[in-house]
Amino acid sequence: MIPTLEEIIDKYGTLDDWLMLDITVEVYEDLLLIRSLSDLNEHQKVDRVSFIQNHFNSDFDYLLDDSEFRSMNKIYSNLNINTYINSQNNKFKLKPFINEEQLKSLLAIKKVDEHLSYDQSITSKELADINKTQKRLATKLDKLYNRSKKENEYVRLGEKISYTKLENLWKYLYNEIQYYNLTNQLISYVALENEYAWAFLNELFYLIELYLKAFKGQKKTGHEFEERLNAFIQSYVIILLIDIRLPTVRLYIIRRIVDECEKEADNQKRIILMEKSIKKYRYVKEQIKRFKMGLKESLSGISLSIKQNMLEVKIDYYKDYYYPREKTKHNNVEYNVSLFFKAVDTFKK
Repeated sequence: MIPTLEEIIDKYGTLDDWLMLDITVEVYEDLLLIRSLSDLNEHQKVDRVSFIQNHFNSDFDYLLDDSEFRSMNKIYSNLNINTYINSQNNKFKLKPFINEEQLKSLLAIKKVDEHLSYDQSITSKELADINKTQKRLATKLDKLYNRSKKENEYVRLGEKISYTKLENLWKYLYNEIQYYNLTNQLISYVALENEYAWAFLNELFYLIELYLKAFKGQKKTGHEFEERLNAFIQSYVIILLIDIRLPTVRLYIIRRIVDECEKEADNQKRIILMEKSIKKYRYVKEQIKRFKMGLKESLSGISLSIKQNMLEVKIDYYKDYYYPREKTKHNNVEYNVSLFFKAVDTFKK
């Protein structure tokens, strides 16, 4: 039986959990969602040989000629996206995998083959451009800050990957999900925000824009401005990008901060408010740890189905929630991206 939020708080909670109940609900729901998706992995498996026969070569026989199998293995091993395709095995070998539909969408990029895409309007030229962008991406969100081994630059949203190009890749993957079955839709929406954090990054760069405008309004000097901005961004890197790994929780928090801070018209008050807002959620990392442990103990040996956790009714919610808000669009986004990585670079030295 799934424990209620109140039962989890009673056994593993603190006073902060009750005082910040809105965030606490999001933490509980996100952890339950991730656990449910993990259980779904065990029931969505597809035979790999059958996948090739269904989509590439109906006469394929692994025992007679495995060259096509080995070629697919090489592509599969370098997809560079955390898709929940296979949580147990990263090699395209004989073991089954999950989420056949999403794998097909990704292979359309890798093979630059529009016939593999579910969206019939996509062109080979568009896929070729997307493929160039995807090749430079890190595989997991926590590698967002890693440098390329070959080049002295960040591999995601860095100097050679524009915000617009990455947005085009995200839009393709998001649009493809609309064609999947309901279970794979849910898996893929969560995986996409986990991997790209696109809705979150839109909010983050907009928040940097609000901070910039407040400083310009005060006519701050360049040196003071740079130090304060670096500290501001670095705090977000630590608290909301690295420490908080739950996609909905992370997005929920930053949207609350954006909505609160943009209403403050006084520049000095806005700067103070934004910096204080960062510190307000330091407790969430520990809360996630405690709740995760509680759910693990309570659900030991229990498999959660998508219907049992009422996830079918939530698919449209996650589809909309993980889509960027219109208000976060602005003209200086590429500049703000460069400021973000400059601050991260300073933090890592």
